Amino acid sequence: MSPKETILITGENGALAKKLKNKLINLGYNIITYTSQKNLFKKNCYYWNFKENIIDVESLKKCEHIIHLSGYSIIKPWTKKNKKIMFDSRVKTSDFLFENCFKNNINIKTFISASAIGIYNDDSEIEMCEDDELGNSWLSNLAQQWESSSHKFNKIGSRVVNLRISLLIDKDSGFLKKMLPLFKIGIVPLIGNKNNRFEYIDIDDAVNFCIKCLKNITIKGPYNLATNKKSTQIAFMKKIADLYNKRFLIIKIPEIIMKVILGKRFKIINSNIKVSSKKIIETGFKFQEITNIINK
Repeated sequence: MSPKETILITGENGALAKKLKNKLINLGYNIITYTSQKNLFKKNCYYWNFKENIIDVESLKKCEHIIHLSGYSIIKPWTKKNKKIMFDSRVKTSDFLFENCFKNNINIKTFISASAIGIYNDDSEIEMCEDDELGNSWLSNLAQQWESSSHKFNKIGSRVVNLRISLLIDKDSGFLKKMLPLFKIGIVPLIGNKNNRFEYIDIDDAVNFCIKCLKNITIKGPYNLATNKKSTQIAFMKKIADLYNKRFLIIKIPEIIMKVILGKRFKIINSNIKVSSKKIIETGFKFQEITNIINK
């Protein structure tokens, strides 16, 4: 892959999409983004809506590669309405992209799709590799259909990569952004079982692996995006807190409170999914250290 090829990124407003877009532009690539937000007037950014069959086909025709990162936040309440939005924003949009590429004879070289480690059973005692048995929960079934939809691109000769993303760690967004003020004053909150495996990946590692996927045509299929620096929840929290305060107070949030607040979503933050990083390491990819995550 050479600079000046054009890459489409969906989910324009997500933290991962934003960082990936900026880095690819700096590397010399042409970037097009799709957003579900109307009146978002940005250069090379286009509104799309699969329900209304709205898509800018001319911009799609320019693309050699697609990185599909759109998806309604899984942390939102799991109402019947929201579950449908979560499904549609991932699976239906992937179908929509394929249908428009197929009927317009658009040859996409690479289709990279987000997925999640929630595709596995969360009560497994072993580290899950990409070829291991998948789960049967609602979250797992969603991820499986998400990946299945992306595989349609094989029909038009695209190389398909599924990024089974763990918790994205970024001091400017998401989980870590919310936790840092507490760490800085010496408070370490624990939610769920402190000894559960804490699977995560630094957002810059996720960005760099996406770029590696674009450049390396031997990378295909599913990859667990989780650091090889394995840790329990308590060990991870202590390590982050120690970077700011040598003395800190650990506060355990009662599970019953979180279950009342989150309902079934509590499974997300109390997951004990263990995933292997062997496959991603075998590509030659190098992970950052935790201290780099905070100090960069």
